[in-house]
Amino acid sequence: MILAGGSEAYKVKDLLRSKGIPVILRPTLTSPLDEDDPYDRLLSQPAELAAADVRFAFASFRQFLRAALGPERGQRRGPRLAV
Repeated sequence: MILAGGSEAYKVKDLLRSKGIPVILRPTLTSPLDEDDPYDRLLSQPAELAAADVRFAFASFRQFLRAALGPERGQRRGPRLAV
């Protein structure tokens, strides 16, 4: 099983880790889905998943968004997020 989309995967990161379910994240340079979420919720989620040892990847799910994956990937570099 693979969780595709995963915009709220951070809410179940412990379950994902325990079951070994990887996540494919959508592009993160958009507004959060929930109006009460912090503005950077989608940007901080990859770091949360990495800290919880959940495997993840990025995908656009749309052909015209494919070009945005490179710039977005650079936004999420951190000590555990190698490109």
